[in-house]
Amino acid sequence: MNNEKFMGDGLKGRISSLLSQRRNRVIASLLFIALIVFLSYSNSLSNGFTNWDDDKYITDNLLIRDISYENVKTVFSSFDYSNYSPLVFLSYMVEYYFFKLDPFIYHLDNLLLHIGNSLLLFCFIFLFSESVVISFITALFFGIHPLHVESVAWATERKDVLSTFFFFLAGISYLIYRKDKKRPYYIIALFIFMLSLLSKAMAVSFPVVLLLLDYVSGRRFDRRAILEKVPFFILSVFFGILNILAQRAGGALKVERTYAVSQNIFIALKSLVFYLTKTVCPINLSINYLYPEEAELLSASGFIYLAVVLSVILVNVYTRRRTKVLTFGGLFFLITIFPVLKLIPIGSAFAADRYMYIPSVGFFYILGAGVNRFYGMEGVYSGARRVLVVLLMSVAALSFSVLTYNRNTVWKNSETLWRDTAKKQPMDYLAHNNLGTAYSHKGDLDKALEEYKKSLKINPYYFKAHNNIGNAYLNKGDFDKAIKHYLIALEINPNVEQVYYNLGLAYQKKGFLDNAIEEYKMALILRPNYPKVYNKLGLINYRKGLFDQAIRYYKKALERKPYYYEAYYNLGLAYYDKGLIDKAITSYKNALRASDLADKTYIRNIYTKLGNAYFKKGFLQEAMESYTKALSMYPDDKILLHNMRIIKDMYN
Repeated sequence: MNNEKFMGDGLKGRISSLLSQRRNRVIASLLFIALIVFLSYSNSLSNGFTNWDDDKYITDNLLIRDISYENVKTVFSSFDYSNYSPLVFLSYMVEYYFFKLDPFIYHLDNLLLHIGNSLLLFCFIFLFSESVVISFITALFFGIHPLHVESVAWATERKDVLSTFFFFLAGISYLIYRKDKKRPYYIIALFIFMLSLLSKAMAVSFPVVLLLLDYVSGRRFDRRAILEKVPFFILSVFFGILNILAQRAGGALKVERTYAVSQNIFIALKSLVFYLTKTVCPINLSINYLYPEEAELLSASGFIYLAVVLSVILVNVYTRRRTKVLTFGGLFFLITIFPVLKLIPIGSAFAADRYMYIPSVGFFYILGAGVNRFYGMEGVYSGARRVLVVLLMSVAALSFSVLTYNRNTVWKNSETLWRDTAKKQPMDYLAHNNLGTAYSHKGDLDKALEEYKKSLKINPYYFKAHNNIGNAYLNKGDFDKAIKHYLIALEINPNVEQVYYNLGLAYQKKGFLDNAIEEYKMALILRPNYPKVYNKLGLINYRKGLFDQAIRYYKKALERKPYYYEAYYNLGLAYYDKGLIDKAITSYKNALRASDLADKTYIRNIYTKLGNAYFKKGFLQEAMESYTKALSMYPDDKILLHNMRIIKDMYN
């Protein structure tokens, strides 16, 4: 079938003509990009989750446990976790529904999206430049660059890869509309752009990118060209405000330190130079880059940063009449990086690798166009020059691919992540604190305490480190030291419900039940819907023999946290002791269904108690099955073996 006839006139015919001439090169390029990107990130598939937001977004997030109308409504109507990214949570819901908390799936989906983004970028640049070489270089280096590891290997940063997928797809739709003048493509571009914003608000720069595409293509900025961008700008403003409200609600707009205007400019210039140098030489990457202690614009560093930025601008101005390659690449970078330039020093870091996920396209486009131009130059030694170009690009691609592969190992788990960060940013109190938490989860409390104390040495007023030291001492059984550090944490910040809860737990374990109740009530004042507090209040009443009150508290916990296996287990205990065996069995079964995050000991206990309840009811077969499952985890459990012998004797 004739491709021209099949695809029709206009842009479709032009694409058909281009592909008929270059089909094999395009297909080979796409397959090669997909393969190299997959190989570069293949070891990320064996990574687990980390304690850097993966717990909040995925492992501890009750919203993703059920694809229900209420949960979907909550996802679209709430500002959880300082971001408005409802499509990201929907993707987690689907993954959890089919695969629960298997980290392989979450990492695989991130990688597949990243591969898809690389292929879409090829198509986007190909429509724009009509050059296979430029498209190939741009997409390949986008796919394998180490700066993008954070966006791909970090399960929580699904925001980047999903938003960018729609960002590039919307760009492709717009380019088709612009050349074909068929309105459905415009509507599709607008709709897909909205999906990008529903994934991450950094896509707000998209309408300005559209203006840039028009400019470098030589399109006149007439009334139609301006008006057709208005709906895109309206969406950008709306979602931009929405995200600011979300960040304010989540406390993400916290200003770490106050700078003068000139110092803010210094930070912005430093950020621009930082991103440029890390793109060219992506070594010593970290998940946190601390603000500089000195930020004076009128300093040697300030002049260097200013000189570099001005030099880049002057080169752009000088070359724009002969070629708009630098204009497009440079402005694409500036437009898309601008929302995160930290002109206001929000957060603890002045830059982040993930911020370069889309902006890096500008640099890679310049690289691709430069390679294409240099490779195509005729003259003396043209053959040798082409060999040199291929060799240099191959070495660069291999180097970046290897660096990316190695960088993925940093994201193996919480310990590897924060150990790398603490090594590269030794004055980062957050890194030491989170490394301590990683050690604590492993059960290495001495190492955890060492890291928490390093964190406090850097920032004595970091209440979270005091809270975590309290947790470590609590787990070591030193309740007095735990209480001391909880009280210090509350002196620094008296509005943290988690610390009141921990303090109540320390009092409870020490036997001071009235003190514990008082602290739990303080936690409830700050957070009325606090399921862990209701669970602990239930335990206190249970131990006092007040089963009805205990049951009431457990039910309150479960109303607020429907998948709370500990509350289900405790509710089963209360029902059992109250003689309501059927309700106890139901509670234990619910505990098992909700026990994704329970350790082996807890699951063994649930099966044991379930077996006891069945035995009490005279359901010997069911009791034997429950005991057998418990015994498979602890084969030497003498009580279980004794219970099973009793049942066997009864059968005999």
